[in-house]
Amino acid sequence: MNLSLFTVSRESSNKIFRVDAQTLKKKKSVKVKGCKGGFNGIACFGVGFIVRKMHTRKFYILDAHLKKVRTIIIPKRLTHEQGIEWHNGKLYCAASRWQSTKNRIGVYDSKGKPIKRYHYKKKCEMENVMIVDGKIVFGIYKKYRKKGKKHFEAYLKGVKT
Repeated sequence: MNLSLFTVSRESSNKIFRVDAQTLKKKKSVKVKGCKGGFNGIACFGVGFIVRKMHTRKFYILDAHLKKVRTIIIPKRLTHEQGIEWHNGKLYCAASRWQSTKNRIGVYDSKGKPIKRYHYKKKCEMENVMIVDGKIVFGIYKKYRKKGKKHFEAYLKGVKT
């Protein structure tokens, strides 16, 4: 089986980059049809996908052929959104302001209405969010100096719900 990992473009193009899941080699990029590009979040949505339009409140629902089906607009951005997840009819968005204590996860319904917001107050950068065994899990990246040396760490953390 030839599985692909998808990652979004940080450009203004409509391309989504693909990587071979076994070899991690870059595969041919694919174009999203029916909406303007510059995406910085992607998640599975049934047999299709949901992508976030960079620097906006828009999320596009795509079918299995990456054609836009509909748009979800959230009422307010969380600031510097990172990863997204779709699970059981809810949209989860991780957001962070670089290496700071402004790390949040917003939870929205299928129409973009806010349901809940979580705040992780430790100094780091929240990178992504996922649902694992029914729990909200997020990845963080910490960068700091200790005794004159740079240190970099990455962790998975869970949300107490």
